[in-house]
This record gives sequence, structure tokens and C-alpha cells, in this order.
Amino acid sequence: MTENLIKNAMHAIETMDHSREATLRRLQRAGVLTKTGRMTALYRRCIQAQTPKE
Repeated sequence: MTENLIKNAMHAIETMDHSREATLRRLQRAGVLTKTGRMTALYRRCIQAQTPKE
């Protein structure tokens, strides 16, 4: 499931248009952002798990 989120996010970023609105729509469809523009809780947990602790 984590791989799908990362794959969808990378695809959305690689294919993003120049307008901010189109980029936000693609990230919302990929499941990375909510409608308010915040990262989804599941995606935030994936990022935190991958961040190395010092």
C-alpha cells in the first residue's frame, strides 16, 4: 500500500501542469493531499516512517 501511495505521488508530480490548481487536483487524485491542501494522514505516516532519526 505504501508503494502505491509513493508511486501515485511521483506520477502526479512528474505529470503536473504549470498551474497550481492542476497540480493540487492531481495530488488529491493520487491520495496525497486532502481537499484542504493538507497531506493525508496515511501519507504523513509513510513519510515519518521513512525519515531517518538522528
